[in-house]
Amino acid sequence: MAVSLEFLVDMLKLELKEVEHDLVNLEKLYINRHDSSEITHYVFFENRAVLKAELDSIHRIGVLLENFVIDEYSTPEHILTELEAYIAQIVRERQFSDAVHNFTKAKINKVRKYLDM
Repeated sequence: MAVSLEFLVDMLKLELKEVEHDLVNLEKLYINRHDSSEITHYVFFENRAVLKAELDSIHRIGVLLENFVIDEYSTPEHILTELEAYIAQIVRERQFSDAVHNFTKAKINKVRKYLDM
């Protein structure tokens, strides 16, 4: 399937927006569980802090992808491999959680699967 490299980066950004949306929905679930006394205040605030950190990390990666220069890449696989390395470097340098790295890796693999269609 012939797609532009810009499209692949945009697709990844959209996939990361989906992760953000899922994390917001998970936070709403935690709020409901807390309000109905299914979870304690401690568990709620601990979970919420983790979610907020993950949400912020995913958002920051999305912002950084806005400045990702694609001119150096020639094939979809090349750019996806480089995006994976770029995001892994961001996660390491900024000490984002392993979950954030796993989220982004899964989304890059989803984009790869799109190419295989």
